[in-house]
Amino acid sequence: MTRHFKISTFSILGPDLPKNIKMLLFTVLIFVIVWGIIEPFIPLYIKSISPSYTFVGLIFAALNIFIFFASVPIGDLVDKAKPEKLIKIAFVFYAILGPLYGFAGKIADLVFARSIHGVANPVLWVSTEAYIRKNTNKQNNLKAFGWYSTMSNLGVVIGTIIAAIIFTYFAIEINALFFLLVPFSMASLLIFMKIKPEPNTEETKCEGIQQAIGEVIQKDKIYEKEIKDFLGLGKIAILLAIIVLFNSIIMHVIYFLLPLMSEDINLGFAGLALLYGLLHVPFMFCFALAGLADKKGKTKIILAGLLLAAIVSAMLFFSTGIIEIFAILCLALAFVMALIIPSVNSLISDITPNAEIGEITGIYYAMYYLGGTIGPIAFGIIGDLYGLKTVFLTTAGIAVLVFLIAFKFRKNLVVPKIIIIPDKKSTLRIILDEAKTP
Repeated sequence: MTRHFKISTFSILGPDLPKNIKMLLFTVLIFVIVWGIIEPFIPLYIKSISPSYTFVGLIFAALNIFIFFASVPIGDLVDKAKPEKLIKIAFVFYAILGPLYGFAGKIADLVFARSIHGVANPVLWVSTEAYIRKNTNKQNNLKAFGWYSTMSNLGVVIGTIIAAIIFTYFAIEINALFFLLVPFSMASLLIFMKIKPEPNTEETKCEGIQQAIGEVIQKDKIYEKEIKDFLGLGKIAILLAIIVLFNSIIMHVIYFLLPLMSEDINLGFAGLALLYGLLHVPFMFCFALAGLADKKGKTKIILAGLLLAAIVSAMLFFSTGIIEIFAILCLALAFVMALIIPSVNSLISDITPNAEIGEITGIYYAMYYLGGTIGPIAFGIIGDLYGLKTVFLTTAGIAVLVFLIAFKFRKNLVVPKIIIIPDKKSTLRIILDEAKTP
């Protein structure tokens, strides 16, 4: 009976994904539920002890600053140590993080909790993404990342529904929600420990975590090797980094700006939770959108998404007075980002050598959180000077700029497919099949 349940549960993910990847995706789903409960209220929690939007932006961005600097060396660490070990360590960190946030009564306490969070976050998610890249091939990688995004956002949606119920029926302070990190982290750890390593898993370069850390610091000279390897991937790597940076700035419209605006449009805690969850629904269908990218071409999807992001952001600037239209346009912006992200992730996988999976993943993760640093700080300053809705006009301008850059260098945003065919003399000929770009 139990065996039948497992098969029917994971059969939704398709037969071509390895079992360990399916179990990892289930672990991600369970863990992310708690962030669906907590995340919508973090900016409001910070605002309750800070004097201005600028200050809220600085404290919110503190996490992203720590992640930015930690992601690259942690990515290198993932290449030298088993990502499975690092994922387990990360869940323990998150269990400790719950009380640190929950008992934070002063700004200094909050900054300390954000710094610990800034280490735990890349340890978990860089390791998770590297694990997916190492345990999938070129054929099912796009699908794996599509389902990864789907499960992550399904967890957030479930969590926001739970949060809406909590605030509807119970009188509870926001800081109390953080204590839920303890049971959810431990449950996720137990589920992940059930994963059996695949027989084709590559050997790591170091025997233990301590040896791996030593090599990252002494041999690789933190950042030097990683940046050199990244630049060696060519123009496509830099273009993708710019797009990842932009994606993060847009996503922080949802993570940072929407909770702060909820007070102005009288959403209430339950309403904020439900709208926050609704904006994650499009990301649940990344697996289907990934298939669209395969058919239409990843470059075309990325260019179309950037242009649509500019249009929707501009429309949001003029619609903040009507809640229903504002919500629909926010949902449209989320859909646009759900369209772009699987294609970007897949292109990153396509250009990344197996020996550098961890460090390249770490660099792109750092770029994402660089955007997560720039975005909230800029949003806070703009909000204090010109009002929060002006942020949408700013993001529209950034979207246009990134679109123009991507369009100009679109031929560099294509990974050639190598096709081997026999020529007339029965010898092998290699042809680079360049995808057509608009």
